[in-house]
Amino acid sequence: MRWPGRAIGAVAVLATAAGGAWWLWGARADTPAELRTHTVAVGTLEDSVAAVGALQPRDYVDVGTRVSGQLREVAVKVGDKVERG
Repeated sequence: MRWPGRAIGAVAVLATAAGGAWWLWGARADTPAELRTHTVAVGTLEDSVAAVGALQPRDYVDVGTRVSGQLREVAVKVGDKVERG
């Protein structure tokens, strides 16, 4: 019972391959290639990219102290510029 089904499947595959080969080499060989033209114009080109990732700082500085005790207040906020002294 399995053999006739496989034979029919093999014939179908061969027929499809033969039809594809005829289309690739036989039918298209006589037709000329289609040409498309377009007028060149000056303009702007915009493209945008959306990406997901993690940002890393270029420079990383560890800030520490040489004294012991409790820190009661921080007089700067994240992102503030500070100067020596």
